[in-house]
Amino acid sequence: MAERNPLRREWLKGLGFVDEVLEAAEGGFEVVLDCVGSAQTVEASVNAVEPGGMVVLVGLEATSASLPVQRLVLQEIGVKGAYVFTHDDFSRAVGLVAQLPDGLALVRPFSAYQETFQELLEGRLPQAKAVLVWEG
Repeated sequence: MAERNPLRREWLKGLGFVDEVLEAAEGGFEVVLDCVGSAQTVEASVNAVEPGGMVVLVGLEATSASLPVQRLVLQEIGVKGAYVFTHDDFSRAVGLVAQLPDGLALVRPFSAYQETFQELLEGRLPQAKAVLVWEG
């Protein structure tokens, strides 16, 4: 797994879901899943996959991104889009939320929305997601 934010790298290592968390993905991976979908992560994903490998684009942040066409063609790298869920998948995922370990997402009252978004934008939180709970 690759994560640029040092707080998140340490947090992810502590969760135990992955063996290694890199600052940036470097070449040599058979399959790369881009779960962000920004122009930068699409490019990084293509650069991280080995010749003959597959890049799977899951994230939808950017509406477009440039691709290194020569690298894709000459190294026979595949690129595939994947829409992550069906209605049934989503219903199942909602049911699984209760089983998530504590600390996986930041939970704060809705009244703290401004500082929460600011901290997320500035990379000052280890969690990548925040849940704002409505009071009252």
